Amino acid sequence: ELHRWLLQSLGSPRPEIVEWRPPELLSIVWVQWWLLVAGVVFAVIRTQKPRDYTPMLILALTMWQACEHRRPMAFFAILFGYWMPVHVQSILAQRQAGDSSANLTGRMVPRARFALAGLLVIAFSVVSFHLYNQLRQIPVRRDGYPVSAFQYMADQGLEGKLVVRFKWAQYAIAAFGTVPEGHGRMRVAFDGRFRTCYPQEIVDLYFDFADGDRPGRQRSPTSPPIDSSRILRYGEPDLVLIDRKQKTALSAVKQQNEQWTLLYQDSLSQLWGRTGRYGSKTSPDYIAESDRVISNLEQTGVVAWPALPTRHTAPMQLAEADSR
Repeated sequence: ELHRWLLQSLGSPRPEIVEWRPPELLSIVWVQWWLLVAGVVFAVIRTQKPRDYTPMLILALTMWQACEHRRPMAFFAILFGYWMPVHVQSILAQRQAGDSSANLTGRMVPRARFALAGLLVIAFSVVSFHLYNQLRQIPVRRDGYPVSAFQYMADQGLEGKLVVRFKWAQYAIAAFGTVPEGHGRMRVAFDGRFRTCYPQEIVDLYFDFADGDRPGRQRSPTSPPIDSSRILRYGEPDLVLIDRKQKTALSAVKQQNEQWTLLYQDSLSQLWGRTGRYGSKTSPDYIAESDRVISNLEQTGVVAWPALPTRHTAPMQLAEADSR
């Protein structure tokens, strides 16, 4: 059934995921895309090199897909860099052969040549510096990922079933899904593997919570009507970590505020715990108000990947280590 599943999955729109939405090609943001396409067309028409129609066909198919979805644009750019330079060089060589004045540097005075060389050295230095930083460390931006919220969760030893933004869910799996039970282990409701891992009914369950009735969504015929709060009841999750920009999700939790207690908040995220477990003083997992961190602290800067929370050794383990 693999090929049938592929056809069904790839043939379904995914408006919930930004990179699978069609680009706004008439927007100024995508002018570099049109320059790239124009470069391909110009190079193919004017080249003096033999045209291999296999690369041309692949480029055409990739360009078509890039007009349908944003993700293939990167592949089109990579293929351009791999196949087109030889044709661009052919056009430049043809122009220089027909016009002796086409050699720009040959007509420049020495001082201008030195100035041009200096500018090139500066440009290469700036690019090399940025490339070095990218190769030295993969940055995880605090304003895009819940680094501080995860550290709070680790400090409090929270564990259980977690509803989390699917963009953050694999991060949560890495941070909390690999520790033993009883040591802050968590299981996520849904993550970015999407239909390759989850049935459509679970996909619907999450996006009903995150996006509500967003136009263009395709839901399973067996899923019940859209109910943004259903995921908060399904399987009785213990914790909910929300991106504060997700207004539908925030509204769903606040509508059930008696069942959920706000444990942590910063400028990026909110962490809610089930009141019966974390907000009730009779519960062994109760978190006192003094241990809750509620603020609008701006999340700035970066940390090095994988940005996992620091886990502190429990006092009992320290005592045992001292005795040994």
